[in-house]
Amino acid sequence: ILQHLAPDMIVVVYYDQILKKEVIQIPRLGCINLHLALAEEYRGCYPTTWAIINGETRTGVTIHYIDESIDGGDILAQKEVPIDDDETGLSLYEKCTDAGIALFGEVFLDILDQKIKPRSQDGTKGRYYKRVFPDRKIDFTKSGPEIYRFIRALLFEPFDPPFFCVGNQKYEIRKVKDSGGFISETGSLDQPRNLG
Repeated sequence: ILQHLAPDMIVVVYYDQILKKEVIQIPRLGCINLHLALAEEYRGCYPTTWAIINGETRTGVTIHYIDESIDGGDILAQKEVPIDDDETGLSLYEKCTDAGIALFGEVFLDILDQKIKPRSQDGTKGRYYKRVFPDRKIDFTKSGPEIYRFIRALLFEPFDPPFFCVGNQKYEIRKVKDSGGFISETGSLDQPRNLG
């Protein structure tokens, strides 16, 4: 069907499958992808979630050519997105989506007209995450800041929230707010908090 359509370009957005070489070679102007991360740093699945868990202060969006690697094709355009201290998985995803739409609008015609010179990626500094979502159970052996980031990263309605168990009882955390005093400078939980 794609060969019959003979598209000039294929644009991939929010598509979690790997295109085969035969598909990549069809459009004369190539295939491009909008990736919700700075592709040289975060490739693969759930990049906004992992960026919060890993304590990044910024992430971004990338438009790149698709090749046979995963999110590793030559970069056409990027835009950084700051990660706020109270960012959740959902809020960061929405910020990156908005940034990606804006970036696409800014550069798409220049990409079609081949006015943008693509640059190759530095494949030595990136992290790749497979399609395995983090276990939602909170690990209380981690430091306070790590737990706080983990909880925020997994707050993404309508998906299941992070949880912990006391005995046979399961508790889900649906909201979290750091209003001071929650995380001490040593990284421990220094006073009880109602996490919602």
